[in-house]
Amino acid sequence: MALSDAEMAALAGIRQAFERPATLTSPGFSPVMTSAIHVEADADLGRMEAFEFWTGDLSRRPARGDMIDSNGALWVIVDVTERRSVDAWIADVVSVDRFEGMVVVERGVAVDDGYSSSDTLAWSEYFRGVAGVHFGSGSERREAARVTSVVSATFTLEWGDVVTGIRAGDRLRYPVPASDYTSAPIWNIMSALPTKILDQFEVTAIRQAD
Repeated sequence: MALSDAEMAALAGIRQAFERPATLTSPGFSPVMTSAIHVEADADLGRMEAFEFWTGDLSRRPARGDMIDSNGALWVIVDVTERRSVDAWIADVVSVDRFEGMVVVERGVAVDDGYSSSDTLAWSEYFRGVAGVHFGSGSERREAARVTSVVSATFTLEWGDVVTGIRAGDRLRYPVPASDYTSAPIWNIMSALPTKILDQFEVTAIRQAD
């Protein structure tokens, strides 16, 4: 249902009063400087922290795993829904400064598809667990956004026999939804090494473009 002129005017007033600058970073795309309304989490209402973007301000829908930089803080998008009644995308987010999340590491096995001259990779789950996620300092993020559209991150895992078998060439899924992990963004693992801290393993990866 289309909004009336009065409702459109009221919505414009809300946007003007509550919008704040926000930079949306997606792999494969240049960072987009725009604005959005920041919505605080509300446990009583079962509402996550979120950013509300107006569809007319963006050329593409925000995606799970995209980054939002606003007022010097950084968030990662974990889900996106569309509110057509107000022409907005609602991006549920978590702060990367304090976030741990579920990750899935996949390993590829070469298979002959019978058509191409080179083998293709069949990917299957190798490891699933909780990781600390670090996207670098604010200055590092801004410099990376300036020179490239690649998003990189470091994932810290608890030490274990399976974890220490993770290697460059594997890939990682993050953030992982509760339903089907294969819908999660893909990160290509560049290195996997023990940390200086006992009983931890550090995986560095870059996110594939959608």
